[in-house]
Amino acid sequence: MENTWILIEKEKPICTQTGNWDGKKSDEILVKDFRGKHYIAVCYQGFMDGSEFCDFYTVDGEYQIDSVLYWSKIPETF
Repeated sequence: MENTWILIEKEKPICTQTGNWDGKKSDEILVKDFRGKHYIAVCYQGFMDGSEFCDFYTVDGEYQIDSVLYWSKIPETF
């Protein structure tokens, strides 16, 4: 099954989870950075100091992924 890559500029991941962090968090997704490197990540979106943010981190939260160009849902396995 092939993934459908979505350009960040056209559509951002849906973030609905709330918790002890700023903004809202997405489920786990796949992302591709400007170098073509792939990651399993989560997205955090919201507003801070009047500015909108949309940041991507590895699922363990230890590494921020810069320059994400595309994202995709993780396909369900059978």
